[in-house]
Amino acid sequence: MTHKYMRPQENGGRCDVREVELLQDNGKKFRVISLQDNGILFSVMDYRRSSLKKAKHWDEVERGVCTTLDIDGVMRGVGGDLPGMNSLHEKYVLKKNRTYTADFRLCYEG
Repeated sequence: MTHKYMRPQENGGRCDVREVELLQDNGKKFRVISLQDNGILFSVMDYRRSSLKKAKHWDEVERGVCTTLDIDGVMRGVGGDLPGMNSLHEKYVLKKNRTYTADFRLCYEG
């Protein structure tokens, strides 16, 4: 799911997902099931976030050490209609002093 941007950064996010299943070589499964109507957001990486932060180029990211799963309930927009300007549409702005939640179930089948 990795996209190799010019500079290593968070990537590969998927939204409005009802269920995520990670399968190990030995057949064991780890599942995340959304309990909210609009689904969850997630990304899966074969590297640690700390390795991503340290790297200046993709060949510096230490891959294959672990699997990192990020789960979110909401995500702030990342751009807008005008390149280089923070011009988010109102519906993509996360408000401060507001609580956001994510409802999901974790299942391990092994």
